[in-house]
Amino acid sequence: MTLADEIARYLAGSGRPQIAERIARAIGARTYYVRYTLRTDPRFVLCPAERQRPHVKRYTVLTPRRARDGGGRALTHNQKVLALLADGRPHSHLELYDLRVVAHSRVAALRRLGHTIECSREGSLYWYRLLLKAGREGDPFSSGPIALPAPPSVAA
Repeated sequence: MTLADEIARYLAGSGRPQIAERIARAIGARTYYVRYTLRTDPRFVLCPAERQRPHVKRYTVLTPRRARDGGGRALTHNQKVLALLADGRPHSHLELYDLRVVAHSRVAALRRLGHTIECSREGSLYWYRLLLKAGREGDPFSSGPIALPAPPSVAA
C-alpha cells in the first residue's frame, strides 16, 4: 500500500478535513512526505480556510463524484460515462444520472466517437452497455471488444 493510499484511507475514515501533522502522526509517516503527497496527488484537496485559523491548511480526499484525471483536471462527462460503462455490464439511465450527466446525450456523443453502446428498455428503465471499445489510435479504450463473463450454468 502506498503512502497516498494510506492517507486516503485515513481521511475517508476520519470523515473530516485534517492537517498534515495529524495525518502523519496517525499513519506513522514523516510529515514532510505526507505534505508532499497531499500537494502532488490529485486525490487530495485543500479545504477553505476557517475564519478562526486562516493559516492552518486542512486537507480532505476527493469523493468519487469529483474524480480527477492525472493532471488534476475534472473528468469530462464523456469520460465519466465511459468509465462507468467500461466494465461491460448493463447500467441503468439512473446510474448515469447519478454522474450528473444527461444519459442519452452522452451515449450519442460516445457513439459518434466510435463506441458501440447497446440500449434496451425494461419498463421505465433504460439500460446501457458498452459492447466494443473505439478503435482509434491514441485512444485509451482502443483494445477491441470487452470480454464478457460467461453466463452461469444451471445444474439440473
